[in-house]
This record gives sequence, structure tokens and C-alpha cells, in this order.
Amino acid sequence: LEAREQSATLGIQGKRAYVIICQGSDANGNGRAYHWNTLDYVRDQLTTCGIETGGDDPDVNWLATEDGTGDMPDGNHGNLEDAITVWARRKMGETPAPLYIVLVNHGETEQFHMYPDTLTASQLDTWLDQLREGLIADEEATAAEESVICILGMCYSGSFISTLAAPGRVI
Repeated sequence: LEAREQSATLGIQGKRAYVIICQGSDANGNGRAYHWNTLDYVRDQLTTCGIETGGDDPDVNWLATEDGTGDMPDGNHGNLEDAITVWARRKMGETPAPLYIVLVNHGETEQFHMYPDTLTASQLDTWLDQLREGLIADEEATAAEESVICILGMCYSGSFISTLAAPGRVI
């Protein structure tokens, strides 16, 4: 069996997109600084692509802090659920565009660590279903047809694929 390294570039330049970035944590904050570096790189790439990462109503919802303190909300269960089912629903309903969800931290089979919580693939799937159903209920059919792209930066991320797989989703 031959292993090959491949890289991909995701092009969103010149197009509108919404991004939820969630940095999870374990009880001891292990890997927080390392994961912050990854997210800082993601922010630079989003800025290069013209995605509004700051201001009064940015197109990026940050659920991460470099050291676990600061003015950004933590990447926890409740904040991620609200980002998907409330924030993304509002943004996509106002101006339809794809939604990117970036999760970065440690993981296990069917689990993403978000101390003190653990996110399961089934919970994320439920929130994504609620987002789509909410857009349909709001009579935002065009928005409900937009793609949702989940980028899972964690160990065992492949265990989420079969649960999250659905039309209009890229995992």
C-alpha cells in the first residue's frame, strides 16, 4: 500500500461565504496554543479570500480564544449549537451563501472534545438538519439549498462522515 500526500485548495475568492470556526478543548487545555496557530492561519486565508472576519456583523463566527480567555466565546456545546441554528440561519436567510464549519481540537471515534462537553456526530447532524429546516420554515428555499462544508481537524474525523453525509453537505 502506497501512501501519498495530497493537498487541496478551497477557492471562495470573490464569493460570499459564512464561516463558523470552533476550537475545542480538553479539561487541561492541551493543544490550545497549537490549535490557535491553525486557526490563525485559517483567519489569514479567509481575509485573503475577502471574507469579512471582523467588524459589527462579520461573516465569521469565532468560537475560540488563544489562551481560553478574552472576548470571543469559547468553543463549547451551547455556543456551537447557537452559531449553527441561530447565527448561520440569520446570515444565510439574509443573503444566501455557503456555510463552512471548521472544528479544530482532539477527537475520538464519533466525538469532538469541547470541554466540558463532547460533541457527537449525531448532535452535529441534528443541528445541521435544524438549520436547513429553519431556513425552509423561514421560506428561504434558496438559502436552504446552499452547501454546508464541514472541515474536521481532529483525530478520528472520518468517523463523522457516515452520520453527517447528506445532500448539500461536503464533509
